[in-house]
Order: sequence, then structure tokens, then C-alpha cells
Amino acid sequence: MFRKQLIKILIHPFFIGLVITGIILFFALPDVSRYKVDEVERIATEGWRTIFFPDLDQDGTSEEIFVDRVPNMLQLMLLRDRKLIEQYNLRSKPLSIGFFYSGDYNSDGYEEIYLLTMRNDSILLSIIDPLVRRDYLLHERLVFYSDTIQFKNEFPEAQMIGLSGFPEGPNKKLIFSICSGFARQPRNIFRYDLDEDQLEMSPLSGASVHNPFLFDLDGDSLNELLLETTAPGNYQTFIPYSDHSSWLMVLDDDMEFLFPPVEFPGYPSYVRVSPFILDDSVFLAVLHHYYGTDTIQSGLYVYNHQGLLVRSREMEFTGWGTLFLVIGKRDASPVVYVLDNVHQEINVFDEHLNLVRVRKTPPLGKKNNFFHHDLDNDGIPEMIWMGERMGTFVVYRQGFKDPLLVDLQENSYPYQFNALRRDGKDLFYVQFQDAGYIAAYEKNPFYYLKYPFALGSWLVVSLAVFLIFRLQQFRARKQYMTRNKIIELQILSLKNQIDPHFTFNILNAIGSLYIKGTDRSKAYNIFIKYSDLLRQTIRNSDKISVSLEEEVRFIENYLELEQIRSDYSFECDLNISEDVDLRKKIPRMLVFSFVENSVKHGVRRVKQNGQLSISISAADHHYQISIRDNGPGLNNQNDTRNGTGKGMQIIDEMIALFFELEGKKISYTMRDLASDNQESTGTETFIVIPDGPTNQK
Repeated sequence: MFRKQLIKILIHPFFIGLVITGIILFFALPDVSRYKVDEVERIATEGWRTIFFPDLDQDGTSEEIFVDRVPNMLQLMLLRDRKLIEQYNLRSKPLSIGFFYSGDYNSDGYEEIYLLTMRNDSILLSIIDPLVRRDYLLHERLVFYSDTIQFKNEFPEAQMIGLSGFPEGPNKKLIFSICSGFARQPRNIFRYDLDEDQLEMSPLSGASVHNPFLFDLDGDSLNELLLETTAPGNYQTFIPYSDHSSWLMVLDDDMEFLFPPVEFPGYPSYVRVSPFILDDSVFLAVLHHYYGTDTIQSGLYVYNHQGLLVRSREMEFTGWGTLFLVIGKRDASPVVYVLDNVHQEINVFDEHLNLVRVRKTPPLGKKNNFFHHDLDNDGIPEMIWMGERMGTFVVYRQGFKDPLLVDLQENSYPYQFNALRRDGKDLFYVQFQDAGYIAAYEKNPFYYLKYPFALGSWLVVSLAVFLIFRLQQFRARKQYMTRNKIIELQILSLKNQIDPHFTFNILNAIGSLYIKGTDRSKAYNIFIKYSDLLRQTIRNSDKISVSLEEEVRFIENYLELEQIRSDYSFECDLNISEDVDLRKKIPRMLVFSFVENSVKHGVRRVKQNGQLSISISAADHHYQISIRDNGPGLNNQNDTRNGTGKGMQIIDEMIALFFELEGKKISYTMRDLASDNQESTGTETFIVIPDGPTNQK
């Protein structure tokens, strides 16, 4: 019972439509993301201009700041509504990408501009108040000087970290980092107090510091500084915290180490760090990736905020590339994500460092940068990675949800993102080498249309399957009716062929031979042939077609019996060519019907010396059957073969129905045979049976 119900469900048009729709949508439906990026404006920057979009007066509309790199100087232009407000010129060059920052240090509702630049052997800090004082608050103040700092090919990497201090306390202090390449200094975190003109610096270190960020680890409302480090192995002389190792470092609000830095020996390697809260306590997730040739194990670790190891997990990473560590939440519990852009996958761990799952990512660049910006101004920053190809980047929402691959068709990688507001719309800006783009990151309305589209597709496909099913049912029913009609016609033909008179005459002939006792063996032979005729008729009664061999044997038996019945008033001649395949299927009783007509309307009307000849031959892609008799001919007024006789009507209907059923168009012609003086000498019926299906009726 259950099996029947299951089969009934599986062959139902709507279930089949569901399967077909699923396959079509899987392979043919375009990947429609939940979010989209629409380009609003392309701005040519020609490789020497960088654009920022801070909201300096916090009125909900971003200003524009153009920073132009011209020979040996920096030009900063402030614009509002595409109009120039002020221009500032510095006779120094900007430090790398993170040289710019804007923030309100004195909480007056207006942001200042902070710039890190370099001239010759000096790193300089400038602060501009562009809207209130419209002047410099600090002009090229010396941050660091060294005679080893004059770089020809590489500037130090600067990173503006932000403003830090008590929320309701005195003015905040600016925090930034400067990290030099090779075996150079500085590699420090700096904190500047504008009111006191006081500059503080982290302890001397050879560690190569990157991506520092602020986080309150101990709950005192003051942010600590968490540092990520790399180990390039540049220093060959002694220096504290050498770059031959990676280090877990945290600075307290006194710019000292919160706990002794934790060493991860070996280079090349790097350390990623990300804090998370569990049971009201702060922990540090740490990823150490060693990608050198020594047998040093990479790993994933959890430390408490005092630098004590809580748990660890060894990791296997193959290939040179960049790994990223991100903290998320799932069911109110911390989740540790490790993005591996070498293998294009995200490893998901729980707070106990148990691997939960592995997810694939869109194509990412092997050497990557990670950006964290709130592109749609919803209070939740998006995560951005560079794509595999130039001009592309991938946007993830929190928890690595809804990945979106964006392609802006540029010949460089993006290196800067800013959120901005213009005309009441939340937009973002992305900077490439030769151009910048203002774009909108927002929900994609077509994402939700894919559900009604899928439903509509399913209904359309199911309807098509349903119509095909009904068409098949109609066709099968028609074939069934055609088959029954052919059988009915064959039965009618059979009634005409083996009629009571025929049977009566045969039985009389058999009885007479037995009574006379002259030739009982002949009577027995007649009886056997008549039995064979009846046996064939009964055996093939449910068949539409029979082989030529069966049809010929039936005709032979019939003709012998007809000769006995007519006291051998006619002779028969049957010739079959050697190239005729007697296994060929033809409509049952078709040839026999024509032979019966020739006997009934032809040779039976000849008093004596009747002649009936049948020949079967093969031609090009068809068979030819010729039936000749020396009867009175078609033009005789008593011959119904060429008129409206019931027998010929049955034959025509049988041929038409056989064509509908098998696709084979059988044709026949009937003509009078004449002597040289045009006297009728009989009739020829010529039948053509195709070897295969024909294209026209």
C-alpha cells in the first residue's frame, strides 16, 4: 500500500515539476545576493589623489577632502557641496595609506583632521581645525627623527588608531602607530596629547606591528591597545622583542605592556588577535601562522586578559597566504572564524576551539587586506576582502553572512574604504590606484523575488508536465482505440472471409469424401488445413500485425481450401523473392483481404481455367506485392472491388489506422489487365508496404 502511494507521488506531475524546476534553478538561475552594490559616481584620481568623506560638522552630510600628492608636498582641499572651503599645503609627503584621520578630540561637535607626513629624516604630525578655527592646531610637529629613516623605496607604514580617553573626562588623546620595514625604527605606538603637547611612545621593540586596535579588556572604561605582529626576520642585532618571532602584545593606558609579551618563535610568521567576552570575562583569541620550512606548528589559542594560556589547538595550514581571525556570535556564544584565503574557506570554531564547520568563500586574493567599515550605516560594520582579480572585492555581513562579490573593472586592488552620506543617502567610497567610486550598498529587491519566481517556475513546469501527461494519456487512449478499431475491422474481415457458406461447403466436401470412402486421406488432409486455418485465426485474434511468413501460410491454406471447394476450377501460383524478409511485420489479414477479393470477384466467376498469381518482392526501402487474376475485371458491373463494397471500405480504414499506430503509409492500386485488342483479361492489385515509418500520410 505504501509503495503504491509512493509511486503515485513520484509520478505525479507536480512532483516531477518540482524535481525539474530544482535542477533548472540550480544550473540556470543567476546567483542573486541578498545585498547589492550600485555604482553612483566614478571619480578619476590619476594615481596621485586620495579622497576622504568625513562628516566634520556631524550634520548628516559628508564633506569631501582631496589629498593630492605633488612633488615634495601635500595639498589638502576641503569641499562642501562640491565647493572649495579651504586649502592647506604641507611641505612633506603623506605616510602610506593610514596617514589620515578625523575625529572630535574636544567634544565640541566638530571634527579635526589629523595627518602623518614625512620630510627627509623626520616623521611629522599635523592637526587642522577646518570649520571652527579654520587653521592649524598643530603644524608639522616632529614625531620621530632618525638618520636611518631616509627611505628611497619604502615609507614607514602609518596607522591612525583613533582618539582615546574617558567618555566624560578631559580632551581625548590621539593614538597612532608607525612601523618601519627592514631593520629600521620606529616600530612603536604613539599617543599625543594636544592640550599638553605631550607625545608618549610604547617600549622599544623590534616586533613589526600591524593593525593595532582599541578594546577595554579590564573594564576600567579606558581602552587597551591590542597589537598584531609579524616576524619577517629583518633584525640581525639584539633588540627587545625581535622580529625573528611573532608576539602577542597588549598596551595598557600608561603605554606599558599589560602583561609580558607572549612569544611565538620562528619566522616567517604572524599573530592575529581578537577579543571576545564569555561569562562576563574578556578573553583573547590568538591565531599564530608559521609558513616557513622548519617544523614549527601553527596554532589557535585562547588567553585571558592577563596573558595566561587557557586552551590551544594545533592547526595545519598549507601554502603561503594570509589568514584572518574574526570573532562572531552564535546563539549568544562566541564563535571563532578563521578565514583561509589560500584554500578559499572559512573554518568555524566554538569558544572551546572545537571545529564546528567549514564554509567556502568567493574567490579571494592570496595576499589580502581586511577592511572593517559600516557601508550601509546600520551600526554593524561589514567585513571587506580584496577579490582574486584586480578591481574586485568581497563584502561579508556579520557572521560571514550574505557574501557579495563586487567587480568595478579596475586594473588595481582597492586600498581604502570610507562610509559617507550624501543627499540623505548612505553610501560608501572605495579607492583604487587611478579612480575612486561612490557606491550604494543596500538590500537587493530581486533577492526576495527569487522565491515567487521559483514558485512560478515550478507551477509553469508542473503545468507543462501535466499537459504532457494529458497529451500522452490522450495519445495512449487514441492508440488503444485505434488498436481496438483495427482488431474490430480484422474481425469484420474475418467474418467476411470465413463465412458460414465457406465453412458449410468445406464440411460438405469432407463429409462427401468420407461417405463415398474413395479418398479418406484427402478428406483428412482437407480437415487438417481447415483446422490450421482456424488455429491461426484464433491464435492471432488479438494481434494487430503478423509476419509475412504467417500471412503467406494463412493464404496458402485458404487457397487450397478454396480450390477444393470449387473443385479445382482455378490454379494458384505463389512466388516470393529470395531477398524478401519473411519476418517483416504487416497488418494482419491485409494481403489476405486482397487475395480473398481476387477469389470472390475474379477467379470464382471464371467457369474453368481460372488463374491466380501472387508475387512478393523487395525494392528500395519497401516491399511490393502483386495479386493477379483472370477474372472479368474491375469494369464489370457486378465487381465491387473498385466501388463502395464493404470489404474495400474495411481495408481502407485498416490501412489508415495502421498508419496512425505505426507511422507506415501502406498504399495499393487496382487496375484492369487487357490483351492487345483491349479486351479485359483480369485484374491486378499492387500493394506497397514501406520498410520503415513514412513522413506523410
